[in-house]
Amino acid sequence: MDDPKVSVILTSYNKPQFVGQAIESVLQQTMADFELFIMDDNSNQKTEDVFRAYLNDSRVHYHRSDVEDEERPKKTRYAVLINQALSLAKGQYISYLTDDNYYHKKRLEIMSKFLDDNPDIKVAYSAQQVTDIDLTITIRKTLGVLKKAAGLVDHCSVMHRRSILDGILQKYGSYWDEDPKCWGYGDAVFWDRMNESWPFYPIDQVLDYNIRTPLSFLVRMSLRMDPFKLDT
Repeated sequence: MDDPKVSVILTSYNKPQFVGQAIESVLQQTMADFELFIMDDNSNQKTEDVFRAYLNDSRVHYHRSDVEDEERPKKTRYAVLINQALSLAKGQYISYLTDDNYYHKKRLEIMSKFLDDNPDIKVAYSAQQVTDIDLTITIRKTLGVLKKAAGLVDHCSVMHRRSILDGILQKYGSYWDEDPKCWGYGDAVFWDRMNESWPFYPIDQVLDYNIRTPLSFLVRMSLRMDPFKLDT
């Protein structure tokens, strides 16, 4: 069997009411040449039941961590899960997703074609629609070619070539930084690693949708709520 065009890495923890929409947004893409890694950080039974409904699809690979709650704050959890998935990914391109985001139906088609048509470009990012906790909708517009993407680009808006990963691993010993100091901005640290060699190129279309809720990590941090207690 040929390797897939795109590897999509979905990280998830205890959001059963949202994660099904995220998964469906991948499975319903107009471009079907992908593999989907569902990286479950030892979620509750209700969330696991959602995942189980999709495991008959041969494109879906499900991995569940065995992290205990008391160990959860000791590493940047989505970095741990992403690193595991990256070590297994076979796609020419890598794309990311979280359980409170979902994709435009043509995301994989549009972004992979952009990289196909521009072989010298290693990293692309798109505009993003954000629905905030008060239901206010805003658009995170692209900001041109970025040599410093940290803090400006959400990781669910990025697609990059898998070929760039070897150099990052060789230099840093990991792809994403798992240090607990990176809780909340692990993507920014990874962007800095990529930006040492490769700028981010824009695609001026909204291709993913972010839903901020009381369960979202950054929202909980801003409200001084415990980000690790997501029993829903």
